[in-house]
Amino acid sequence: MIFKTFRKVLLILLSVAVSITVILNKVYAQEVDDLVFYEGNGCSQDIVFTYNSYREANDNCKKSGACKGDNDEARSLRIGKFVKQGARIIVFDNPDGKTDDDFTTIDIVDRSFIQPEGYCLRTFEQSFNNPFTNSGLQVDYFRKNGLDGKVSRVRVIPGS
Repeated sequence: MIFKTFRKVLLILLSVAVSITVILNKVYAQEVDDLVFYEGNGCSQDIVFTYNSYREANDNCKKSGACKGDNDEARSLRIGKFVKQGARIIVFDNPDGKTDDDFTTIDIVDRSFIQPEGYCLRTFEQSFNNPFTNSGLQVDYFRKNGLDGKVSRVRVIPGS
């Protein structure tokens, strides 16, 4: 009798603990900048700026926003484990976001493949949708004369 009562209490406590963990992870994810832009390819060298995938952004790096002052610096991106599923990140060579110069779109289709340390998009100059290695990302690079080290606008669309 005591064992059954203890087991029920333990199950209730575990259930509450799991619920609290899920809630805290969701709150944590929404408060952390989970898009980290690096000066070097392969997520190397200095962090130049960060964004939160749960918040809309559309910043001209020459004039405003998180990337202001770091125009033409970013070459790679680390995507955090709790990135907003359905988010779209677009990086442009053109500071006004025009598509007549290089730009790359990064769509978070399914974040479940991302390891706890995050995922490193090593360059903005590639396109892929490989179901065997990167099934959660759709990356489309539109080339003119190169984008790495030339990012002048960052747009984050959280998705639904």
